[in-house]
Amino acid sequence: EAKLFKVDGTVRYRDLLPEVLDLCAVPAIRRHLQSRWSMIVGDEFQDTDDRQFELLTTIRGDARLLLLGDPNQCIYSTLPDVTGVGPQRLDAALALPGARQIDLPDVSHRDPSNVLPAAAAAIRRREFDHEAVAAALDSGRLQIRAGLPLDREADEVAAVLAVCRAEGVPV
Repeated sequence: EAKLFKVDGTVRYRDLLPEVLDLCAVPAIRRHLQSRWSMIVGDEFQDTDDRQFELLTTIRGDARLLLLGDPNQCIYSTLPDVTGVGPQRLDAALALPGARQIDLPDVSHRDPSNVLPAAAAAIRRREFDHEAVAAALDSGRLQIRAGLPLDREADEVAAVLAVCRAEGVPV
């Protein structure tokens, strides 16, 4: 960032939300934004932080919110300077007037066999002896690597992905 943004006055990514929220404080701008959309879609909603959620609720107006989130895929909760990311974000959305939750089945359009979604669901339930886990292991779709040094984990994952790609396995 220091190399890219040496020019004074350059807007950095971290500055975007505060500046947009400041603009939304201007009544005419807020009213315009609130009248602009009939629906707002928020994908990966489980990873939105407090400011992003504030932006959604500020510009919403009468728009319907379609917020897609999976608490099992929350990956940004431990980033520095992030507040509000986590399962509580989904709880906050469900607390909005008229909110309802729709649970989707554990299926995948990328994996027609649905072995991996079924195995993942069983593992989340701590059912390690489930037939889906055995099928995923037997087919090689799931591999368990233990005892790796923490500084080698990323290299191990990259090596497995390279083999999969070379074999034409979708990743």
